[in-house]
Amino acid sequence: MGSDCLNKNNVLLAVILISAVFLLGCAAAEEAREDYSKMQIKLTYIGPQGKVVPTVVLYVNQLDMEKFRPHRREGIDYGNDEIVVNSFKVTEDEMKRIVENVYSLDFVKKEKKGDWVLSFMLYRETNNTVHEVMLDYDDSQNLLQVMKNSLDKNNTTGLAYLDISS
Repeated sequence: MGSDCLNKNNVLLAVILISAVFLLGCAAAEEAREDYSKMQIKLTYIGPQGKVVPTVVLYVNQLDMEKFRPHRREGIDYGNDEIVVNSFKVTEDEMKRIVENVYSLDFVKKEKKGDWVLSFMLYRETNNTVHEVMLDYDDSQNLLQVMKNSLDKNNTTGLAYLDISS
């Protein structure tokens, strides 16, 4: 009879431990989810230009251009960031769609060498990281179209600002 109690206690302890591990795993997975409300995207024209091309920044809650500065690449001219910045708010759902759709593009996942004209930077406040990819003209046009298609149709400011040209 004593060994039956011991076995039942062991089973109960095992169930409690497994439940605790499961709950901790769920909490960690929840924490690892993207927090789109704390993201910003910056698009800087870096190609040849005869006039100033405004930098475009989109954000959900708070715009902070300084978050991008420490992540700039040496040898790249981000001068347009210092002259004119067109910024616009997006909803959390819009940011989620933009990030998911942009990161489905192969040329965003693996940067090509070539004649770059656009810097795409995504800042994640949650872990204070920036992902930057430099794009040539064709890829930049594709990226901008994907971003426009991800916006709500009533986000007329965003749709207008994403018409970047030199």
